[in-house]
Amino acid sequence: MPEAEDWLSRARSAIEEAEALAEGRFFPASITRSYYAMFYAARALLTTKGVSPKSHGGTLQKFAELFVRTGLLPAEMSSALGAAMELREQADYQVNPSALGSVKAKEVLEAARRFVDRAAAFLQSP
Repeated sequence: MPEAEDWLSRARSAIEEAEALAEGRFFPASITRSYYAMFYAARALLTTKGVSPKSHGGTLQKFAELFVRTGLLPAEMSSALGAAMELREQADYQVNPSALGSVKAKEVLEAARRFVDRAAAFLQSP
């Protein structure tokens, strides 16, 4: 699973980037990196099924289909990924994403940490 490990490494790096951005009070950018940490972790999981979606929405859909609906991972992971995706879109595409402050950035960062940790544990399980 070298490709899965590479995606997981990117996820961990994105967590570190999100932390640094939050500390620097760049909250919308922190939200974006937190989302990408989750996205990369989802891609790591999907590679184990031989699936490589072409879009963010496709990644969310395939993750839910192959890991959540099958009971391999909890539904909260799919919900967290979807919520983070929506916030990332706000952070990236709103002219003034000022509503995305420190509280929201910290919430998404914590969700990303949990998501990446669960993905890593799943990938290490026999």
